[in-house]
Amino acid sequence: VTPPNQQVDHNGNITVPYAGQVKAVGLLPAELGTRIQTLLSARALEPQVVVTIVDRRADPVSVLGDVGKATSFALDPAGVSLLGAVAIAEGPKFPAYESVVTMQRDGQIWRGRLSDIMGNPGLNRWLSPGDTIYVSHEQRYFVAMGAIGQSGSLGPVDRRLAFQDSDLTLMDALGRAGGLNDSLANSRAIFVYRLEPRTAINLAAAESVGAPELPADLPTVYLIDLNNPAGFFYASKFPVHGEDVVYVANAPASDLQKFLTLMIGASASSSAIRETIKGLY
Repeated sequence: VTPPNQQVDHNGNITVPYAGQVKAVGLLPAELGTRIQTLLSARALEPQVVVTIVDRRADPVSVLGDVGKATSFALDPAGVSLLGAVAIAEGPKFPAYESVVTMQRDGQIWRGRLSDIMGNPGLNRWLSPGDTIYVSHEQRYFVAMGAIGQSGSLGPVDRRLAFQDSDLTLMDALGRAGGLNDSLANSRAIFVYRLEPRTAINLAAAESVGAPELPADLPTVYLIDLNNPAGFFYASKFPVHGEDVVYVANAPASDLQKFLTLMIGASASSSAIRETIKGLY
């Protein structure tokens, strides 16, 4: 006999013919089958009971945001990981390096870029019932300023450039900005401006002289000299972070060039004015 499907009520019970109310909460299917079999043994000769789970509706996991298909599902007994949940939702709509995964659990929030989760198995967390996963499209940008080689003849000059990759080095950033302007750039003065957390900076010297309490994020400036061949290797390994400002200083000769250009322009204007006055008389 196959009785109708039974839904576990709010007290954790199901109803079984000839066995009445049976406590099901906290039991595996085999354990519940053994309990029902024991209750039926007083009414039937050598009863055999098989219990299967048809559907799980308690505390589903929800996956929302920029995914192929938003979904809500119950966790499998074997467990589902963060990447597994994104896969059930048909994956992200945008590249992994532009997709941020936010997991909400018990009032706590954890965030991570999808490309970082894929590259680090330790970040691929196992889900718990009731978790909510939100995938958002968040590009990372850096700002390039100063004597860079980006030309207006190639289109509008955009100083705020997208990473377009999971990782970006300073050499990649300079190449994406069009390289150095040969006539203006000072290859000895390539600066990177960044807010660094205190934990990333060695503050032993400051603490030894009794410096005041510093903020959590410290304005930090990095300098690389590309006139030194070793600078190219440093720039190829130096990582650029989101919201960094890359600044290429002007060469000293460029200021003289600007001054001479201004003086030549002023001299030409004065000559034109004198010719105009002569014509009037």
